[in-house]
Amino acid sequence: MAVRRASHPGRVVISAPPAIAALRLHPIVSQIDEGLTIELRSANFNAPVEDDPVDLAVRFLHDGPSDMRLGAPGWSAVCAIDQWERIGCPHHVHDLKDVALLHEVVFNFWPDILSGRSEVTPPKFVPFGDALSVFSAVASGYGVALLPREITRLAVERGELVAFQGGNAEPEAAFYVIPTEIGKTRDTAMLLQRRIIDSF
Repeated sequence: MAVRRASHPGRVVISAPPAIAALRLHPIVSQIDEGLTIELRSANFNAPVEDDPVDLAVRFLHDGPSDMRLGAPGWSAVCAIDQWERIGCPHHVHDLKDVALLHEVVFNFWPDILSGRSEVTPPKFVPFGDALSVFSAVASGYGVALLPREITRLAVERGELVAFQGGNAEPEAAFYVIPTEIGKTRDTAMLLQRRIIDSF
């Protein structure tokens, strides 16, 4: 699998899902000062890469090469620190009561995670169109979100979000960064790909 090279000398073009671009890639590429102009473009998490005129593409794939994977696969249940305090500082997803459960519209693993929780009022599932919207809502204290680990990891490490025990979902897919296979920017793109992978 390869993306089609962007034809802009001195510029590396990366397409990625909005949440990965904003929350993970932007901090990485903004620190690169090697005479390169790096352009981040938004793309759907599963958009085809073959016709995308970029140098690197980040996508959510099944069975990608391990040397192209960004961090660990899977989802985490998280909420903002003030929301966590408002709902009584629960430590396990099974302790969640009467709280909005946020998720991407195409990825709702909440029912599987919460199975066997019949004593609690049925949860309110709130779908959003993409992970960046879910992240914005959970960071604003709107509810508890189920998001890919690589989107929430830095916010959890900084103490901005709380991760719940029992909130992990392990799908087969993960984020991968796919380099171009042709063109003058291949070496630059490969070096940038390595830097991105090492940063996750």
